[in-house]
Amino acid sequence: MGLDHDPDDPALVYTDITDRVHYGDGGQAVEVTIGRQDETAEIRPTEMGWALKNGDNLFTPRNPASPYYGRWEQGRRVQIAETVGGVEYLLGTGYLEIPDMPIVDSRSSQPVRVTAVDRLGRLESAPAFEGTLAEHIRAHGGQLVEWFPLSDSPSDGRYLSIPTGTTTERVPFGWSSAQVLADPDDLLRPADTEGPPGDDQRYARWTPVGDVDGLSAFADATLVAPLPLTVSATDTIAVSVWARLGEYEMAPTSEEPAGFLVSLRGTTGHVLRITRRQISMSGPDLFYAGSTVDPGPSAASSPIDVGRPYEFDLWRLVTARFNLATGLHELWVGADATASQTFTTPGAQSYTLLEIGTGWSGALAHVQVRVGPDATTMTRADHLAQHAHGYRGLERQTVAERVVTLAGYAGIPASEVDAPAAASTPLQRARLAGVSPAAALKTAAQGGQDTLITAGDGRITLIPRVQRYNQPVALAIPWGWISRRHLRYRPDRPVTDVTVTIAGGGSVRRSDRSRAARYGVTGQPYELSSAIADDAANLASWALAAHGEPRTRCPSIRINMLRRTVAERQQLLSLRVGDRIELTGMPPGSPEDVPHLIVQGIRHTIGPGRVRVIEFNTSPLLGPSPGVPPACPVVGDMVAESAIVAY
Repeated sequence: MGLDHDPDDPALVYTDITDRVHYGDGGQAVEVTIGRQDETAEIRPTEMGWALKNGDNLFTPRNPASPYYGRWEQGRRVQIAETVGGVEYLLGTGYLEIPDMPIVDSRSSQPVRVTAVDRLGRLESAPAFEGTLAEHIRAHGGQLVEWFPLSDSPSDGRYLSIPTGTTTERVPFGWSSAQVLADPDDLLRPADTEGPPGDDQRYARWTPVGDVDGLSAFADATLVAPLPLTVSATDTIAVSVWARLGEYEMAPTSEEPAGFLVSLRGTTGHVLRITRRQISMSGPDLFYAGSTVDPGPSAASSPIDVGRPYEFDLWRLVTARFNLATGLHELWVGADATASQTFTTPGAQSYTLLEIGTGWSGALAHVQVRVGPDATTMTRADHLAQHAHGYRGLERQTVAERVVTLAGYAGIPASEVDAPAAASTPLQRARLAGVSPAAALKTAAQGGQDTLITAGDGRITLIPRVQRYNQPVALAIPWGWISRRHLRYRPDRPVTDVTVTIAGGGSVRRSDRSRAARYGVTGQPYELSSAIADDAANLASWALAAHGEPRTRCPSIRINMLRRTVAERQQLLSLRVGDRIELTGMPPGSPEDVPHLIVQGIRHTIGPGRVRVIEFNTSPLLGPSPGVPPACPVVGDMVAESAIVAY
């Protein structure tokens, strides 16, 4: 048990409590199950269970007299390991669930029944992802001190900042004495506009109005939020916002007022703004992207712009960055427009007010304020990556890349994820809004027909589809090792009709009429999110070839470990979900395809008494003939960056 550290501490040290494991009255066996639990169940998170002797109340939850008080609690890291021949094998790693004490009697051992669940199980109860673009913003670009996604739907203009919980106030006003009266709800419309192409949320749209007489009257709404923010003289502050310029509802001769997308006001009069500046009133209106640093009343402001206008009805990421140590003021718009200027350093600054959308027409999203060291605070590379993400949304990531990315969004470091490059199916754009991390990870794995588990060492592990075939035998298991008391065979029904539903719409169906006439019609549905257009048909054809012949399933293989030598036990404990095994020395009359199996799940049982059993849940090796894996063709977009191994 990791009793003295946070569960994900990289330097975690375990406390050995093996001597307290209780098998007797009120106790139970130590059990660990990884992968598929039986022949029909879906793959579930790793489950662990055992009981502890507790006659001295050492493990009584919330016992103030216990030295483990405040440490023996929900969420602590748990690891079950077995040592054979001096080698340690990790059977399961997870997180403690709330302990159960069914008996409270000082004359007994007062066993505490304990269960634990792995990372994937823990992620099932984690908060849902905010959105595809939002999760990228949360994970990249440096420390967010304020972040208003503007994807919520308040009825009164109170938009929420995720890091601080600060809310905005909607302030409607006019730009002349002949103020145009307007309903505030008509000036700012929540969740009105779809986000960038790679995103999956809707955002607020500003709709200012002008009068019909051609006067300079104008009404709009600004979002205002208090901002107690101090930036040291050595820090960099970066303000970013996604902007989509819309048409202004003005009379032909009216002059649209200058405005800004975001403004930060300081206590000394210092202002940092991302501006929208009108350049020409003859012909089409041009609104240039600019940024201003206004040092205050004692010095002139320093405006810069990128020398080209905003495009109408196109989303662009705009970032203004100010290094207080060097005085460098930078502006980046989209993927290529830049401007910069250096002037006198202003010293430390305190900003007290944030304003969003003054004089703006169109949609805004993800107002981000970051503060920190210059090298890690919304760098040019961060800006370009976020802009690209807004348009691609992780499109054409492989399954392996998607799993690592989603795990990172969920706070799991890459070192805790094992995602082999062989899981190489390229995926469509991610759609993460409202989806739990566990569900998103499973969806990614299913997109390539790969398998996702948590291995015994606690790492989220992706098992590529190709491990169901095209791999050498990991271990030959003699018939004499197997406990035949629970052994049985079950032929799988041949698949004769396959339908592949494509994420986003459409489906492909393939049938084998000759096999259907011979075996009967057995359908097999799939859902596919591959970015390769041909993969739906490829998968349907592959599934018919792989599952079209009868295969005999040996659902469960039980082996008594106490009857095996040290070397044999080490071999068995080295097997992992996804490995190929072969049964040797089968008796005469056995089905010809039974010896060729893939491990789908592993169950360990230790005690009570002299009990040590390992049980493998298996599936037949796929292929056109027994023991011969099907071909794995290279298909898809051959003119892409590299060939894609798909179906």
